[in-house]
Amino acid sequence: MDGFRSGTDSPGIRGCAFAGRERELRALLEAVSAARPAVVLVEGEAGIGKSRLVAEASEVLRARGLRVLAGGCHPLREPLAYGPVIDALRRIGPWLPPVDRLEASAGALAPLLPDLAAALPAPPPVPPGSSGSGMQRFRVAAGVRTLLAAVAPAVLVVEDVHWADEATRELLLLLARDMPADAALVLTYRAEDLPGGGPVLGAAFRRSPGTGGAEIRLAPLAEAELRTMARDMLGDEPAPALVRTLLERSAGLPLVIEEDLITLAGTPRGTDFTVLRVPRSLSEVLADRRSRLGPEATALVDAAAVLAVPAGQERLASSAGLDEDRGEAALLEALGAAVLRQTGPDTYGFAHVLAQEAVYDALPGPVRQRAHRRVLDVLLAQDPPPLVQIAHHTRATGDRKGWLPRAQAAADRATALGDHGTAATLLDEILEQPDLTPEQLTRAARAMAVAAHFRTDHTATLAVLRRIMLLPGLPTPVRGEIRSALGTVLIYQSGDQSAEAEMVTALREVEGENPVHTARLLGLLGMSRTGRFSLAEQRAMVERGFGLATTAEDPYAQVLLHLAGFSQQCVVADPAVAAVVAALPREADDVQLLQGTAIFLSAAVLGSLAVGHDRRAAAACAEAQALVPRTHMQTLDVHLDADRVVLDWLAGRWDKAEQGLEEFRARYPDRPLGSGGLLATVRGLTAAARGLTAQAAIALGQVLAREGLHLESLGAAAGAARLHLARNDPRAAWHTLTDPLDFLAFLDRKEAWGYAWD
Repeated sequence: MDGFRSGTDSPGIRGCAFAGRERELRALLEAVSAARPAVVLVEGEAGIGKSRLVAEASEVLRARGLRVLAGGCHPLREPLAYGPVIDALRRIGPWLPPVDRLEASAGALAPLLPDLAAALPAPPPVPPGSSGSGMQRFRVAAGVRTLLAAVAPAVLVVEDVHWADEATRELLLLLARDMPADAALVLTYRAEDLPGGGPVLGAAFRRSPGTGGAEIRLAPLAEAELRTMARDMLGDEPAPALVRTLLERSAGLPLVIEEDLITLAGTPRGTDFTVLRVPRSLSEVLADRRSRLGPEATALVDAAAVLAVPAGQERLASSAGLDEDRGEAALLEALGAAVLRQTGPDTYGFAHVLAQEAVYDALPGPVRQRAHRRVLDVLLAQDPPPLVQIAHHTRATGDRKGWLPRAQAAADRATALGDHGTAATLLDEILEQPDLTPEQLTRAARAMAVAAHFRTDHTATLAVLRRIMLLPGLPTPVRGEIRSALGTVLIYQSGDQSAEAEMVTALREVEGENPVHTARLLGLLGMSRTGRFSLAEQRAMVERGFGLATTAEDPYAQVLLHLAGFSQQCVVADPAVAAVVAALPREADDVQLLQGTAIFLSAAVLGSLAVGHDRRAAAACAEAQALVPRTHMQTLDVHLDADRVVLDWLAGRWDKAEQGLEEFRARYPDRPLGSGGLLATVRGLTAAARGLTAQAAIALGQVLAREGLHLESLGAAAGAARLHLARNDPRAAWHTLTDPLDFLAFLDRKEAWGYAWD
């Protein structure tokens, strides 16, 4: 399509990538270019990108030789009749033919366009008895048609028609019903702000026979389009945390995305989220809508902003201090004004988090405090009480003494439900308190150590754990628990195998003082995949750990020890692995039980891959992936995504594997898994198979240098040895496997011949 530019090929007219609107842009251009006369209606909420779409289309249309005239409506107390149309026609002068070639009807516009009066016919005489407003609007409409026909092919764009006065709306209706043959009318509007919720043109509109057009409704952008915009603005692949934050904040509104990206472009690596604010234009829209509400609807909207989460009608009414009937009337008014919207069968809230923040931020301090206290009273009466919300509102009222036990109770509840992300957020806040008692400090630190295993942002987790390690007054056994959590994150999320030394130190710190955590650490060390321990030593660890865990009756230690035993079965290619996997519970109400299943399945993937059971590995990977949302274990996604790349490679789908590897590195730019271990081995072996020996040697060498003696570096060792054999150098191949890293002795100590690859 001539002149059409996709969002990924062009930065767009404003410097930020025009993404996610290719289909809508094509529809608008086709409607205007192929079927004039045409009327195009573009509808969407504030910030959704109506103006940007029209601007992009206008540039293409001008390049095709069409004359685009644009005007906009404004939220004025006393809007000027025909204002946006007259504003658009002011620019028509250079295209007008000589005045003697214009029809007399164009003269009706001379009083409205004084700067063009000399280029227009004299105003036609007004017949007796025809000076009313209806006749005037008809004459103006005829004049506009004449001018559009005179400069055709032409497009008249009128934006924000929801703000149009009655006269302008009637003029646009008359034009739309009788457009000149070679002209088009494009109108943009927000349906939620139309007067009385009526039609955009004030009356029902149907296109006349022979008139083309389209009705385009803009939806929020998706993650892929947001990523394109971020990459364009920041000049680099955006981090997953940044994309998630922008998507949550913006709810896909391009205006918010652009303003956030402009702000972030000036921060180091574009990751300082604290600088982000509610866009001024969005705040103004919400303030205007709220100002038109009655007192009780305003109180209900303010309560919704303080609640911060969608709620039912009864809770909203109670939080606003309204009875059932007044609450229903207030809710209907707030819905009619598009301040709130229905989000479920009986839940109501704001369209997105920034709308809630805009209203909340505008509340005066005393009003906000009173609302928090009222909401808190309502929540405390709920059965069961929503502990996380109660803790939040308690803190917002300034009651720090009351907040601490409520926050701890909420963190405990979140942990019990498997929602470790929420638990970690609450525990972060608790650990920031300067005067915790030793008991409070120990309790929060231990809980954070558990939650740390499940957090998706491993860099933030490491920072928190290291900060806890430095806290004064932390007992040595508790410090050992924190150290073990630190080592676990470093090993399983950062890929830092040297952190096993932290685990060994932690074992010394807890041994003899804390049998529960001693058992947990023995389970973790029993899963070691490095050459630090032989398999016989690890079996002894697991046996000893079971003795401690049975005495302590700790379910988590039991899970770790069973997992360690299962991992050892995978290493030696025990045929019983398949039966263990088949017996895992898939359907249960106990989240922690399902978490154990997901972890076992994830372990089974790699164990099956290493010994050639690719189909078994693929099935385990798919099952584990399906459990991730139910178990709040997003950290598994990273490893499962890596496993899928290896599965594609083993199946001979090399192009798909390479694409998957690039997508993995883009999705997890800060994860070392993308540049080491099996993924780097896959990249090296693929390069070797394609004759790119230098590239293969670099990739495989990086794995060996970084991983050392490790089960996941065996493939790299085999690949490096094959490179030497391909050069007819068996001595170098032998040295690769024995000096300085003795992989053959490692395989013997680990009894891992099933993992030996080729």
